[in-house]
Amino acid sequence: MSYSLRDAHHFPCCEAVAIGGDWELYGFGPKRAYSVVVDVYWGSAPTRAMKAAAQRAISTLHLPAAR
Repeated sequence: MSYSLRDAHHFPCCEAVAIGGDWELYGFGPKRAYSVVVDVYWGSAPTRAMKAAAQRAISTLHLPAAR
């Protein structure tokens, strides 16, 4: 499964401090054997470059096989 920041749910972060927030992606591992949550916390409003760097990191995730 691949994850995209375009599908992330956006939440305020860190006890309502006005920073970039928490973006969360949800999914499942192979055969829906487990759930996956990916959180991206931004220390400031995310720029296009920051989003691209985060997406590159997310794209490297390899989920373990179902047992």
